Amino acid sequence: MRKFFVILLVFYLTFILSGCFTGPQEPAYVFLERPTGLNFDLSTRTLSWNAVSHADNYQVDYWVQIQQKQLTTRATSVTYQISDITPAEDVDIVPLFFHVRAVEYTRGNTIYSSNDQNYSEISFTNVRWVQLETPEDIDFNRETGRLSWDAVENAENYIVRYTTPSTSEPVICPQTANTYYNFGNTFNGITPVSFAVQACSTDQYYRISALPNRWYESRIALSKPVISTVTPTDGYVKIEWYPVPNVSYYNVSYSVRYTSGSINSYSNIHVENTWYQLSTNSVSSITITVYAYAAGYGYWSSDSTSYTLNF
Repeated sequence: MRKFFVILLVFYLTFILSGCFTGPQEPAYVFLERPTGLNFDLSTRTLSWNAVSHADNYQVDYWVQIQQKQLTTRATSVTYQISDITPAEDVDIVPLFFHVRAVEYTRGNTIYSSNDQNYSEISFTNVRWVQLETPEDIDFNRETGRLSWDAVENAENYIVRYTTPSTSEPVICPQTANTYYNFGNTFNGITPVSFAVQACSTDQYYRISALPNRWYESRIALSKPVISTVTPTDGYVKIEWYPVPNVSYYNVSYSVRYTSGSINSYSNIHVENTWYQLSTNSVSSITITVYAYAAGYGYWSSDSTSYTLNF
């Protein structure tokens, strides 16, 4: 019996000692699967992929040529929206590269880890944004205060800019989905006012249209000169008209029919007064045309006024 207990004690000590020297068992390492189904939707700028078993995070690496930088982020779902990709002002073709790797951060008896080479890759080397056309046929009606323009294909909204003599830089109006913008009486008596309209879209395939090389300009037209008095004197006739506000000078043209039947014409005579005098010797009729001229930047020249005198 004593021999039996000795043998049992030897086995017990052997078991205890073997456990002490061996220590705890290391957990097993298992590489996660490579993500599949990688896809990038340019219109929403969203990267997506299929879920990987045991993964609780995903590492997303992407490189955008426009910004000339590589970015790394962590996603906890199987989609990630890229916020760093925007249509470039002067680049139509944009290479985009994406890597997605599954990661497991929960430590347990079995640790799931990413192999450095175990990633999925997708790339685009010919992503093309289409620039919208610049709106044309811009027109501003000063009576109604409405600015209008032609619709642009694929445009969802329009951006209106304007300048006046009192603005140091262009004023940008809230976007509108219409092909017109109502200013009401904002520009009453203000001249000139210049406008530019750009087409834009929320669809990432389309870039905002370029600003026009020349902005549409609205000026106030000068009033038409109105003949006030015609005064015949000895051998002359003096033709007078009411002064026109904001005028720079007047432009006079006239034709003379002589009693002999011949006709002489004269044009673009610079007149700073509000009258003009003509000889009536051997003259049967005179037709005179006067219009107010705007040498400055703010006004359009007026329509002309014609008047015929018969002798």
